[in-house]
Amino acid sequence: MKNLNIENAKKLFFIDKQHYLNFRKAWAEAVNSPKAKPHTEPCSEWISQTQKSTENTGTQKMSGWITSRHNLLFCILTEKSVLKAFTPVTNKNKILNGMNPFLGLSSAYDSLRRHLANANDYINFLTNAANNIPLDKWSKRKGMTDNEVWLDRANDRKKYLDGFLAPFNGTVTINMLVELSKNISESVSFPSPEKELFNYTKREQIKYTALTAPITHKMLWDMYTEG
Repeated sequence: MKNLNIENAKKLFFIDKQHYLNFRKAWAEAVNSPKAKPHTEPCSEWISQTQKSTENTGTQKMSGWITSRHNLLFCILTEKSVLKAFTPVTNKNKILNGMNPFLGLSSAYDSLRRHLANANDYINFLTNAANNIPLDKWSKRKGMTDNEVWLDRANDRKKYLDGFLAPFNGTVTINMLVELSKNISESVSFPSPEKELFNYTKREQIKYTALTAPITHKMLWDMYTEG
């Protein structure tokens, strides 16, 4: 099986042993927190009979703060195989109907890459502001200097990233995500949407196999990683 982890990730991303231990402690607390799973919270609601809004009389469903992208990031930073966090679909009917057995993994990977891109944007926007880089005419905003626009863009990215990193309680930083973005493409062997299991030919191969043999996790992972 191909290596799905970054070699020596612990040494690359963590300052020292204590930093790593703090990270593991934060993760353990996060996954056991009530916030980890979807829950409901009070919210305002519109009462059609009175045509008025009321405070905290309704409920809204909130997503848990531990998602598949968090699990994937945890696996990479701790040098654990994604096999421990992602189980491929083995339901024969779903596979025969064209479902990607690794949809969970591929979705988590794509989502994590978007966070890495936002981390790079944040650093780049701050750098552009510090160096007084002018905006192109299409990006200028009325009543704002170019530096103010750069800083506003950086702030938008930071709010998004702060929400993603909240479960790690400060033990995973934006700079760590930037460093991860420099290594993940070369070191982590996930198929792109155009390759391996994500293309039509490979899916048809899996569907054909499903007609004649039991679908097991090992069989799917072997097909996933074969050359």
